[in-house]
Amino acid sequence: MTRRGFTLMEVMVASAMGLVVLTATLTVGVQLQRKAFFEQQSSLMQGGTQAVSDFFGPMLQRAGEGMGNARINLGGSTFAYAIQVTTADRFSGFPGFSPPPDVYGDRISDSLQLRWGDATSMVPLSSCQLSGADGGTGGFSREGSGLCTALQATTFPQGTPVFVVNPDLPEACSQIITGTSTSGTPGVHAPTLPATPYPSSNDAPAGDGCAMGGSLYATQRSVVMSSGGATFRVNWATGSPVLEYTGRAPPLPSDAWTEVSRDVEQMTIAFGVRDLSTDAGVPLTWFPGADGGVPIDQCLGQSPSGSCAVPGGMGPPALDPTAWDALMRRVRAVEVRLVARSSRRENGPVLTPDGGGFARDEYGNPDDGLLRRTLVLTLAPRNYQLAGSF
Repeated sequence: MTRRGFTLMEVMVASAMGLVVLTATLTVGVQLQRKAFFEQQSSLMQGGTQAVSDFFGPMLQRAGEGMGNARINLGGSTFAYAIQVTTADRFSGFPGFSPPPDVYGDRISDSLQLRWGDATSMVPLSSCQLSGADGGTGGFSREGSGLCTALQATTFPQGTPVFVVNPDLPEACSQIITGTSTSGTPGVHAPTLPATPYPSSNDAPAGDGCAMGGSLYATQRSVVMSSGGATFRVNWATGSPVLEYTGRAPPLPSDAWTEVSRDVEQMTIAFGVRDLSTDAGVPLTWFPGADGGVPIDQCLGQSPSGSCAVPGGMGPPALDPTAWDALMRRVRAVEVRLVARSSRRENGPVLTPDGGGFARDEYGNPDDGLLRRTLVLTLAPRNYQLAGSF
């Protein structure tokens, strides 16, 4: 019986076939590994952004509680609204905050401020002077020492921020309690709640509803209630983006910030504005729109024309003193766009030809090897809808 081995040709063919099989196996293995990595990072990002939306979604829905879309006087000639955005906010003068580095310069985020009142703490205001021919019904509910209440307001400790609101008026006054409520003199003077405008201690300009002797303090339907708020931002101080919030709006440079998420790289805000001169079926006008346009906060101080044109036109000056006020009064939807990125790189970064930055992928994101997903949260603030007659 003759023994023979494999010929050289047979060995070469077998080796080639084995190499093909091995290469295919390795390729499939790498693809499966990349797919597993992709799905893992996508799942982490999805879970992270969903947790973020669950966190501040209820706050966004609560904004405007007790005052709807009324303009808020923050003392002096500073005004705000229950939902407010600052586009590409660099938080100048705030220690511990950094915008994105130059290579991620277009990733700078908007800041979002939310404000609300606590209706459960509501206390009616009263004319300060209870004596006189009119029995106190025609007097004012604010004096130099503070606010006058229908009953002694013992539920507002010193340092409590409050709003003075009235369901008949399109403005609210921000104040802070500076002392302890006194009982007053029965039949002569109402109980006094020491307070001053806040965060600016300057009084509103003459003629404004929040000024001394203004309309907010000349009616018997005004109430005082404790106020709350929150501000959200994306901070790059650690070299990576961190979504943070603080329980105040507007924030102070001394405020402490709490980390919410390290998944969110960028947050941008858009407002949907309704034309009040037509029925509710007309589509909203977005600031900025899907194809760009001006952010709503950049209409501050601008004329109501061009990119800041008010859908349906301006209302009376008492309601719409500026284009920005007219647009903010008509806000009926808020869109929060969160861009989340993975914590690990899928592959190496791709630089621009000059090496000064990252190339862009098909979605316009930096091609830095990190995975990105976008979550769009669109809400109709319920308190704006309920108090939308102003």
